Amino acid sequence: MSNSTRDTLELFRQQGFNLSQTMKIDFFIVLPDLESGKMIVDRILNEGFKASLELDSEDGSCTCYCSMDLIPEYSTIVAIENKLNSIAKGVGGFIDGFGTYGN
Repeated sequence: MSNSTRDTLELFRQQGFNLSQTMKIDFFIVLPDLESGKMIVDRILNEGFKASLELDSEDGSCTCYCSMDLIPEYSTIVAIENKLNSIAKGVGGFIDGFGTYGN
């Protein structure tokens, strides 16, 4: 995760985002199905995130969007990715990156 995390933060910087200010960051968790998504939403909410689920009508998989306002420091992002990946693995899912619309 760390190289892609560094690359993404560098892309944010190149796009003119101020990485020393708070911005809404969205983390993406891919899950095998909607039931798996429903199983982790409460835990995600308890971790301080806003959460929403989106079902892929083609293959039945589900994406959980986990959003939080934070200063996007590398160590903070990596810690969150690790935490969310651990939560996701418990129901057969995995974290699939993060993004933002900037500040």
